[in-house]
Amino acid sequence: MGNALPRQSIHGLSIVLLLLIAAGGASAFPCERSNYVDDCQTVWNANLPETEKEVVTASMITDTKTWNRNIPHGTTPPENTTTVSTDIVKNAWVRILSITPSAYDNDTLLSPGYGELQVRYHFDIQQPSGTERGDCKTVHKLQYDSQTTTYLNGLQIGTGETIPYTANADMTFVSQLAVNTEHTLQHYRWKRVKRSLICAYSSTEIRQVKTLAQDRVSARLHRPSMSYSFIVQDEYDGVHQITFNATNDARFRLQFAPDAFYEESTRHLEPFFTLKPYYARQYMVVLANTTASRNVWHNNGTYWTTALDGCTITLGDLFQNQTYPCNTSIQASTPNEPRATYNPNVSAWKAALELSSTVLISYLIGKTIVKLVGGTYDLWNS
Repeated sequence: MGNALPRQSIHGLSIVLLLLIAAGGASAFPCERSNYVDDCQTVWNANLPETEKEVVTASMITDTKTWNRNIPHGTTPPENTTTVSTDIVKNAWVRILSITPSAYDNDTLLSPGYGELQVRYHFDIQQPSGTERGDCKTVHKLQYDSQTTTYLNGLQIGTGETIPYTANADMTFVSQLAVNTEHTLQHYRWKRVKRSLICAYSSTEIRQVKTLAQDRVSARLHRPSMSYSFIVQDEYDGVHQITFNATNDARFRLQFAPDAFYEESTRHLEPFFTLKPYYARQYMVVLANTTASRNVWHNNGTYWTTALDGCTITLGDLFQNQTYPCNTSIQASTPNEPRATYNPNVSAWKAALELSSTVLISYLIGKTIVKLVGGTYDLWNS
């Protein structure tokens, strides 16, 4: 999952920045985690608004999972994080920094129901000291331990920082940081021995406290059902006429032959950063109708092409693609395949087509256009 800029685009951008933008101060952004450290530093040292720097840098990253796995274990709480303090435990926090893969559709987090969480946490310990009321001396001993536990819909799924998960329903993730302290106090009191007062041991007290910090993230299961209809209706003088429609979530691609394709996308993912200073990489869903084609003429769900060599159909949702082989037989449906539907009832349409000279002329026009069209940029494989 990703929309990374091509390498040549990144270098081109860095050259423009070097030539046109005055360098600023040192960057606090973790460029060492980037695939292109020099380009990243160029951007973050430039005299640009920070939001623009983030947009450019987010597009440079080619592997979201690795980027988020490399988030360091820091002491500073991420932005908008609640901390918890008690007598001994100070500034305790835990945060689910990323769920990969996932994407925000407005304010709703979408997940395909599998992936991993990156959890980070921290706390400080204030060593107890001083003399308790009524004591002439107090001896303090402190022991503590901690554990971070993550739950999915109420069931424990792991401990630590990297947590894999699977789910078949909407998800509620809860990560808890538990810090257990055992504070032992030896109380000494004044005691009269003969005619003298001595500070003598009196009793031992043990104070056990459990400090909890928690973070919660909800996600909606996004696993849409996808189906399609692909029918080769006729072939005339080497030009194939195909009708195609699909019920899919984000995009489809018809790869008619190695040098002939048509693709269409209604939504795509754009990366962004969140939870500074850790800069977790996330995605947002963006509506954008785009098409691309090569050596194909199309009009309202009908396609004309001169080749069907190794034809495949790819349907994609936000997180994954599924590819099916084409049935290239004229007016015949392919056998049933998982999550695919076909409509073989087109014989009446074919009879009308064979009798219509107007449609035959359109075939010839289509063939001529196919032979003239070519060279469109292939978005799907970029």
